Amino acid sequence: MTIALGRWEALITIPSSTSITVTNSGGGPTVVSLTPGDYFLTSAGGYSSLLAHIQARLIAVRPPASGTWVVSMSTGTSGTGQVTINCTSGTWSIDWTTSTFGPSLRDLLGFAANLVGVSGAQTGPAQAKGVWFPNCTLNLDGHPLMAPKLTDRRASESPTGYTTTLVGTMKIKHRNLRYTLVPEDRFREASAVLANASWEKFLDDTQLRQGSNLFKPGAPVQIYMGYGGTEQLVGKDGQSGNGVPGWNLNMNELSTVMARRDNDTTALWRIDVAELTAYIPD
Repeated sequence: MTIALGRWEALITIPSSTSITVTNSGGGPTVVSLTPGDYFLTSAGGYSSLLAHIQARLIAVRPPASGTWVVSMSTGTSGTGQVTINCTSGTWSIDWTTSTFGPSLRDLLGFAANLVGVSGAQTGPAQAKGVWFPNCTLNLDGHPLMAPKLTDRRASESPTGYTTTLVGTMKIKHRNLRYTLVPEDRFREASAVLANASWEKFLDDTQLRQGSNLFKPGAPVQIYMGYGGTEQLVGKDGQSGNGVPGWNLNMNELSTVMARRDNDTTALWRIDVAELTAYIPD
């Protein structure tokens, strides 16, 4: 099925002691540890890709006798948000349960169990956590690729017309982001075709920390949208084409409006986010 280009990704925090145990044609079982830190699933805003990091660690620590490891996520106009892992030669195994945060990593990537004696590409049965595909067009006030600056600028004008201006702090802000035709399966988890695919689940995991301990409450997000026939980051102009460090949903209470399109159907929903803010890196 073709979908509208666009997705959200939330910032993932990988703690120390996150590892998996791996066996392949090159040997094993071998413990493969991840580097603690903050990642998006795909790189943006100065943060590395978690999927690329997992791939690099597998290649470095448990290389197969021939071939290589590939870790990827389905995105784009037919994207499902599912993660695929492949060791391109022989049989291989991954045991997620050998460290404190291994099972959390398994759930984050959309897998349900250990991968034992498999061959070829293996795709998680659920969508990855911390990613959301709205499957409709994004709208917001202003140009979506800009990173509009908001300052605390204050000016004082003297009786003779002389003006003194002071500027202290600065941030980036977009207002009135909205999706007006979100399908029910992308809005309500009980209706989702794939587990973790709904806006409801995305908020629970990444903003309320109700479903995963790999997200901080109110995790910053990257927002991708279709623009000019390609996938672009909202605020792309902010960091040399690589996006702002991450947008924050500017809400003390999670009161995002979710209203039915009309009184006769629950099939299409409108989602409004009043403000998105980001800091300007030094």
